[in-house]
Amino acid sequence: MLQKDLCSSIKLAEVLDQAQITSTTTSAAVDALGYNSLTFGIHVPTVSTVTAGTHYFTFTVTGCATSGGSYTALDSTDYIVISSWDRLIDASGEAGAWYQLGVVPSTTGYRYFKLVATETGTADITIGAVAILGHPDSLPTT
Repeated sequence: MLQKDLCSSIKLAEVLDQAQITSTTTSAAVDALGYNSLTFGIHVPTVSTVTAGTHYFTFTVTGCATSGGSYTALDSTDYIVISSWDRLIDASGEAGAWYQLGVVPSTTGYRYFKLVATETGTADITIGAVAILGHPDSLPTT
């Protein structure tokens, strides 16, 4: 029987160390060369100060053709969001969870990507994030 494993077909990269944030925060860049899918795994262990509609964080992804160039926000139609998550952290009940925000790099025209948590009002949460690159052009990944 053919055995398959996930470890050989994905690449993980920490892009945002877990920390308390109180302002707009941008992750490190992810190079998606050689991969056909990218998912940001966003961990939100605590939510200190948020109020729906006035004080919250919105998660988006930016892209760029070069690592040091000017990053552009992706169109909302480029996102793959699993479940009913609206890309907002605006309620204390959203703490203690992982959220996923994906893109298909080849459809965006960009090679490099960053996760952005944009603050509206005065909000305070703790987050950390990893990038999961999948569907590689060649196996195994390293």
